[in-house]
Amino acid sequence: MNKKEKAVILRKRGQSLAEIAEILKISKSTASLWLKSIGISKAGRLRLQNRITKARVKGGQVNHVKKLGDIEKITEFSQKLIKNLKFSKIDYKIFCALLYWCEGSKGGNSVRFINSDPYLIKTFLLFLRLGFQISEDKFRVCLHLHKYHKIEEEIKYWSNITAIHGSKFLKIHQKANTGKRLKDNYHGCASIRYYDVSVLNEIKILYKLLFINNGGVIQW
Repeated sequence: MNKKEKAVILRKRGQSLAEIAEILKISKSTASLWLKSIGISKAGRLRLQNRITKARVKGGQVNHVKKLGDIEKITEFSQKLIKNLKFSKIDYKIFCALLYWCEGSKGGNSVRFINSDPYLIKTFLLFLRLGFQISEDKFRVCLHLHKYHKIEEEIKYWSNITAIHGSKFLKIHQKANTGKRLKDNYHGCASIRYYDVSVLNEIKILYKLLFINNGGVIQW
């Protein structure tokens, strides 16, 4: 039996072209040329499909491990970078202004920042408190919740996140929900209000000037 005949038998059994080339010590292109019109048995197709599936799983696992390694390296570098940074009050003003530019309300006469991400809300308030002379009495919170939310529990939750007392929470905005799609660990949106027009104006001027001073053009 010559190599081509052996190749046909192996292919019908479900061996891959790469496997056949390795077994018979021929090139993969030769195996492909010999076997392009050869069918594979049902059992062979099942074997080949299982091998492909296992290869994909293995490849996914390898990529996952590589990704974890890359993330670990980036995390280690970032930790060293952040650890050595020293921020001033002006820096916190700028951080606050940039966050507000992204997520803050551009109208009205008070600072308004709304989001469903508790970490983003907490970070914005941290920068606001560190960057500006803040009076805690001027804070208010308006929650946007679905009908399925338990109001008292959400007030307590957002009060812990914002460090704003529950007595300063405004009337709840409740949105209709069919109940078919309930998000796990979703606590609605919190709209932070800080009633000080001078702070609002400073924040707006800061992010506009940051943009202009770096080559941007903006309408006042």
